[in-house]
Amino acid sequence: MSLHLELNNVPGSPNRTTVGFAVNGVTTYWVIHNLSGMMDLFNIAFDTVPGPDGNAVQIALPRQLYFKNFGIDALAAQTDPTAPIGASLGQIKLNGMAQMQGQLLIWAK
Repeated sequence: MSLHLELNNVPGSPNRTTVGFAVNGVTTYWVIHNLSGMMDLFNIAFDTVPGPDGNAVQIALPRQLYFKNFGIDALAAQTDPTAPIGASLGQIKLNGMAQMQGQLLIWAK
């Protein structure tokens, strides 16, 4: 299986993703500004294999990954999810190619 993913690739259309966490009655939000870019994953495989207590699901890691401007423009932690980002914790943009090998095994307990 292969995957081609494009997120918010329309120039000039900002976006915001928020995730809230409540701790001791206070809700704090991770605010992600402009999640966008393109990612390609090649040669992902799914199979069942014998596991410790029966069958396990085996997911082969993608052999090749390609990124084009994939990432976020800003990340913040704040109590108001709609407020402008005051202090960014940083940004990340990935461009290029990576190769992986290995597998992920998942089984029921």
